[in-house]
Formats: sequence, structure tokens, C-alpha cells
Amino acid sequence: MLRKQVPRRTTGHAWLITAPMAGVALLGCLVLALSVDIRPAHWPIAVVLLGVMIAAAIPTLSFVVRRQAVVVTLTEIPLVLALYRLPPLLVVLVATTAGVATQIHRGYAPPKFWFNVAHAAAGASVAGLVVAAASPLEGVGPATWGVLFAALMANSLISLVAVVGVISLLQGWQGTRETASMGVQVFLTTALNVAIGMLILIALVTTLWSTLLLLALTVAGVLLYRSYAQFLRQHRTLGDMYDLTRAMTEAGQEGNLADALLGRIRSLMQAEYATLWLPAQGRHPEVLLTARLDDRGLLDVAQTPAMLREHTRESGQTIALGRTLRGDPELRRALADSKVKDVISVPLRSGQAVIGTLEVVNRLSDLGHFAPGDIPIFETVAAHAAVALENSRLVDRLRHDAYHDALTKLPNRRRINGALAESVKIRAPGEVVALLLFDVDGLRQVNESLGHAAGDKVLAEVAARLRASAPSSALVGRAGGRRVPGDDAAGERRGGAGDRCPAARADP
Repeated sequence: MLRKQVPRRTTGHAWLITAPMAGVALLGCLVLALSVDIRPAHWPIAVVLLGVMIAAAIPTLSFVVRRQAVVVTLTEIPLVLALYRLPPLLVVLVATTAGVATQIHRGYAPPKFWFNVAHAAAGASVAGLVVAAASPLEGVGPATWGVLFAALMANSLISLVAVVGVISLLQGWQGTRETASMGVQVFLTTALNVAIGMLILIALVTTLWSTLLLLALTVAGVLLYRSYAQFLRQHRTLGDMYDLTRAMTEAGQEGNLADALLGRIRSLMQAEYATLWLPAQGRHPEVLLTARLDDRGLLDVAQTPAMLREHTRESGQTIALGRTLRGDPELRRALADSKVKDVISVPLRSGQAVIGTLEVVNRLSDLGHFAPGDIPIFETVAAHAAVALENSRLVDRLRHDAYHDALTKLPNRRRINGALAESVKIRAPGEVVALLLFDVDGLRQVNESLGHAAGDKVLAEVAARLRASAPSSALVGRAGGRRVPGDDAAGERRGGAGDRCPAARADP
């Protein structure tokens, strides 16, 4: 099903949420400044914790629990240490600086950049207010645990409210419900991070030598997670490929292959757009379809310039352009003019021939861009898609050939019999079904004198003239041999059709 693009709110509207978050952060800083007590000894600790916050914010850990993907970030762990060791106002400054550095690393667009910085600063301000209200923190006993737990929960609540607000603003209530349902996961992750942070805090307060043990545990954890992440990525890719293949098979039988194909590919590659382009080929018209995030159905437009698809088809090579992907400078300029940050375009092959292209545009993951490792995955997906599309076209071609004459391209006897039976069965009251049967006289003489090729041209010309002169409601077909029947279900026009067709044949 095709539909054109409809106006929707852009990411620029995120300022409606970013501005209030920035206001909360500024107000919190003003309150905290009234009781500020920043000493020179705090600055070295602040610098160390700034580095730890940046290091903790960059990775995003994914786990599978009961067949559900759980995404975990570690940003709360250094925040626990900062709230215990530093004055609240300095904590806000460190958290905001870490947020800016993280967003610069990820290369987000300005609306998303400042939204993330603003809600991080607002969350840190609220957490600082909670700690300031309970100050001073003494020891690392249960009272301190409770204060830090409340502060971090307030920080997570602010972040969740900000995200739900911007999703509601940009995507509507459906996206809001889905995002709000993740609240339990967010708070559980926060509780886990607070517990880990408290264990680290207790170890550091007990003895600084525990730093060595913590570093050893960190290295071991990183190595273990890398192995787990590689296994999880391979398992997820195989599962997604299986689901994609099954969906394409089912969709091919139901006739909605493009919808299932593009929607699945966009989701699999975590892209904002997925576009299929099949240039005109024979009796098949050009196909240009795009699946877009949060849009049902397909769009008949593409986000990328046409020269990218043409270049992919002509070269027969995968083209990947983006922040971490090199590419032709001219194509990169064209991509920038189209306001596309990154794209992977893969040729679709049928044997040695390129029958079209498949592309994904604008990565949506936390990394914010496609990586070289995404290219082989997408090429594998494109290979499966090419087979499915070619099979779909083959089935369509077989169905067409089964009901059409190869020489004249007219419906054959099988199609004529079916149409005649249907016309007689469902004709309206007072409607008469007319059947006109034509013989092409003199065809034998043409075959004997000029050859069968000339006779075939005569038949094709007769078929073309009959088709042009017949009314739109009539079915013109070739029953076999020299006969060309015409079935006219519109009774009031049957006389006109019978008069015009012989005249058309009589023309030189």
C-alpha cells in the first residue's frame, strides 16, 4: 500500500522539552550555589570522575533476559561516587561537561545533542538537591545508601520524563506508551548501578588499595562482555535473518512482499529509512518504495539522491557513506545536500545482472552512524531480498504467460474461456454478452509467399488494431490458429465494436 508523505513534527520541536529541562538545571544550580563549598582539593577528584563519567557513558551494554533485550548504561555508577565525594554544584558541572563530551563523540544533530545535555544536567541538579537536603553524608552506612538511592532515582525519573515528553511530542501517544512501559527497566537498571556504585564506594573508603582490585575486575568484566556481545550479535543476526526470510516467504505468497521486506530491513539495520529501487524492466514499471520509522505503509519517494542509486547499479558495488565510512567525495556532497548523515546502498543481483538497489539511511542506534561491520550484514540481507524479489517476479511472469499468447500478447484461450464464463455468470440485468469471432483471411498465402515471420507480423498487427479499436470494456484475445475473438460485456456498445473491428482490419 502506497501513501505520500504527511507532515509531521521534526526533531526541531524537541526544544519544547529541552528548554524546560535547561530551566530546571539552571534553577537547581542557583539553589545549590547558595550553599556552595568547593575547595581546591575537590578539583582533582572532579577531573578523575569526569573521565570516569565519559568512559561510562560511551558504551551501551545489551543483555537478553527471558528472550527480552535489556539495554544497560553505567552512567549512574560514577554519579554515585561524585555525589558522595563532591559538592552538589560541582557534581552538576562535572555531569554536564561529561554529557557534552559524550554527545560530541557520538556526533548527534543539534536538537538531540542539546536535549541529551539538558536532561542530563537537569537530572544531576535534582539529584544534587536531594543530597544537599540530606547533607552532610556521614560514613557509608544504610542512611547514606538511602540518600544516594533516592538521588539517583530522582535523576532517572527526570531523564524518563524528558524522554517520554519528547517522544510524545514527536511521535504521538503510541510512542509515549511504548517508552513509558520501559520505566520499570530504567529504575531496575538504576537500582543495580547504585548497588554497584555503593560497593565500589565502600571498597574505596575502606582502603585505596582496593582500586587495584577494582581495575582487575573491570578488565575481566570488559573481556567477558566482549565475548558475550560477539556471541549475542551473531545469535541475534541469525535470528533476524531467519525471521526476515520467513517473513519474505509468507509475504511473497500473500502479495505484499515490499511491505514486509522494507519494514523488516529497516528494523534489522536500525535505520530511519529503507528504500527499494527497481528500474523499469520489460513490462515491469519502475518501483521506488521507502519504509520510514513510525510510518505505516510505504512512501513512493526516497530520501537519498537518484545519482546514488544509479551509481550503485552501474558499478555493481556496495556504496557506504557516513561518518565512519569512506566514499566518493561527489556522492558525499550530494548526500550532505540531501541532509542525509549516512547510507549503505547495495546492488540487488539476479545472476550477473543488477536488477535494482536496496539502501538503508540514517542509523538510529546509540552510536548514531553505520559502521563497517554493518556492510556485510546488509549485503547478506540484500542477497536474500534479491532472491525473493526475483522469485516474485518469476511467479508474476509465469502467471502472465499462462494466460497470454506469446506472439500477440493477447489473452489466450484459457483466459478467454474464464472471462466468458465469468461474464455470463455475473452479468447485470438487461446486459447482453456479445462474442465476436474473427478469422484472418489470406494468412496462409502470406506464410507461403513471404515466410512465417511475415505471417507472425500480420497477426501481431491485426491484434494491435483490434485492441486499439475495441471498447475499454471488451476483452480481445487469441483463441489459437488464426481466430481472434472479442468478448464485449457492454450490450449497448456491442454493435459499435463489431462495426469498428472489421474496419480496423481493412486498413492497409
